[in-house]
Amino acid sequence: MQKRLMALKGQDHCRIRTFSQVLGSLVSLCPAIPYGPLHLKLLEQSKFAALKKSQGNYEGTIRISNIVQGELTWWQTTIPSALHSLVPPSISMEIFTDASKTGWGGGGQLVESKAPPRVQPKLVLPFFKTNPKLCVASTLKHYVKITAPLRGSIQQLFLTHKKPHRAASGQTIARWIRTTLSRSGVDTQKFGAHSTRHASTSSASRAGVSLEVIKSVAAWGPKSAVFARFYNRPLSNTHTFAETVLKPFSDSENLT
Repeated sequence: MQKRLMALKGQDHCRIRTFSQVLGSLVSLCPAIPYGPLHLKLLEQSKFAALKKSQGNYEGTIRISNIVQGELTWWQTTIPSALHSLVPPSISMEIFTDASKTGWGGGGQLVESKAPPRVQPKLVLPFFKTNPKLCVASTLKHYVKITAPLRGSIQQLFLTHKKPHRAASGQTIARWIRTTLSRSGVDTQKFGAHSTRHASTSSASRAGVSLEVIKSVAAWGPKSAVFARFYNRPLSNTHTFAETVLKPFSDSENLT
């Protein structure tokens, strides 16, 4: 395998058939290579593009670009020392949510942009240990724990406050968000539940998060112009959403 990878890396072009044979061998190694499938995607895309250009002729040529060279190098350095446990790691908690008009996690339904071959975005909530007041992960973990006796067969994350406890609808969660905004001093005549989507994506962009990551989390396609057209807006200096919400926390930090 190493010799075949070296041979490919030493060329600018090769036959699609040769490239496909190497790719097939790498696919067969994936069960033993952690993150192997991740490093096959670009190779598969290059093969697909080359086949499309050659009208399906495997005797056509494929260009070994710098990106392809990088992926081949990863495989070449990873294969000799790769170890992969036969027993998958245990997962303590897995959280799924959606990105709907009621705010992230506001309905538990398919996202607006749901269509083949798009998939539901998976929301990752890291623990914000430097400021527990803003740690969504620990708050959510505690919420799941204390609501466990009330859930029964309910699969949705959020439950209504009053008995009998039911899965909260999107409208209910939107009302909760508006109430929280109002109590935080935010003008709810200008900002609503969906404003969290505008503020979070714009703030992430200004903080340096790549556009690809933002689109993925928000369930926008790679070629989508929705963020650029409707979401990536400068926030008003006098009614800055994020600053208004977080101002009480910032003030308390400055006093300590």
